[in-house]
Amino acid sequence: MAALEPQLYQRIVHWICNEKYTLQHDIEKRTIESTTCSFESSHEPSLPHENTSNKPSTASLHSSKCTRQSTLRSSELSFDGCEGDILIPTATQIDSTLEVARNIWSAYLETARTLVCDVVPACCLQPSRMLGAIPPLPEDLCGKQEISGHAIWYIPCPELQIRSRNLKDNDDDEHWDPEHVSGSMKKLSLRIQKPTICGIAPGKTSSDYPNGQAVLTLCWSFVYSARLLEMQHRRLKYSKIMSPVLSPGFEQRQRDIIIYIGHSSRKLARWLSALLAPGAGWVVQGSVPPWTAYLDPGDIRFVISTHHSLDDISQEIPPSSAEAVSLILELCSLQDFGSQPTEAFLTATLLPFCANQDLKPWLPRPQFNFNTEISHSDPAHVYEYFNDLRYYMTLSLCMGPAIWSIFWEPGIQSNDASPWLSGTHQVLLPLLASGDLALLDI
Repeated sequence: MAALEPQLYQRIVHWICNEKYTLQHDIEKRTIESTTCSFESSHEPSLPHENTSNKPSTASLHSSKCTRQSTLRSSELSFDGCEGDILIPTATQIDSTLEVARNIWSAYLETARTLVCDVVPACCLQPSRMLGAIPPLPEDLCGKQEISGHAIWYIPCPELQIRSRNLKDNDDDEHWDPEHVSGSMKKLSLRIQKPTICGIAPGKTSSDYPNGQAVLTLCWSFVYSARLLEMQHRRLKYSKIMSPVLSPGFEQRQRDIIIYIGHSSRKLARWLSALLAPGAGWVVQGSVPPWTAYLDPGDIRFVISTHHSLDDISQEIPPSSAEAVSLILELCSLQDFGSQPTEAFLTATLLPFCANQDLKPWLPRPQFNFNTEISHSDPAHVYEYFNDLRYYMTLSLCMGPAIWSIFWEPGIQSNDASPWLSGTHQVLLPLLASGDLALLDI
């Protein structure tokens, strides 16, 4: 750094030591009041030996020859570049980034308009694409309520003359490879304060095909939770709360939803009566897993239509996580759900994010056909999800950054992030204002 010009050297040193980047020395000559960040002069960092007696009383980010109120939306703010600054992009860079953002997201929007509503594109139904270098949760988590770890980044350093392969092997010394850099330590919580309460969206589906996404989401919620409890050497049990079973003389309500499962196993009937119960149909002592989700008891009531009596299914015990996956396959053999098992799996993967953000998921209203003959092929690929479940659990617990990565684009530098997001916002804002949720889902 000593080879840098003195002015730039001082600014970088101050930035490293104080975590604040100071603009050029002629900042007092600039017109300020334009953007989203401002600070009092008493908090403005000053460089060593810098004369601050002539500084104005307030300061903010630079905006040349025009002022705007900070209450403007980000898409309405103007971005003014700075020539010759190592961090602030030039006006040409800003204009180019804005144009690229508008073009890319406009293309995404036009593609979404050409797709069929309520049908998820096949390219979005391959969850394994998200795993990449995701590590699995440890198999044994007995007594653990949280775990921590850090990423290791490979950063090639061609200028290094000494390579680890040229070092003599020494079993007593741990080899240090400067090309592998550790990221910051991250903590993953394995519990939540309270279960996530899910609602059922009002209105009936316009399609004649079965819709079991809400039911399957709760099934996968159980699989995730049961698998973590097994890794923690803990057990769950059924509560006394359960969905009623359709029987002769049963008084049906207007808002009831009948779940037809016909000649299913008693284990499936008991399991669904717990998952679709108006409240906590299954419980565990102590903290609850991040995927724990129940139905809002005030929305609707599910009624199980089965050939088994209530007394028959009451004796069943909860399935293990592996047995629960087999029950999902049994349910899918009774109804033609198509790609819904995968969609529900992805929805359940978002439950920890909903819990952390205190969000209430709204699931589509179920619709089951009366004919429940076993005539549909099993979606055997769900076994792949279960085999890789510990990897998906890690991803699920870090879903916030994964969601924000939607807006990441290769080639966009970090100092161009503001114009990039502004261009994206300009395309998405009219769509958000229109309330077209179906198009947004695509």
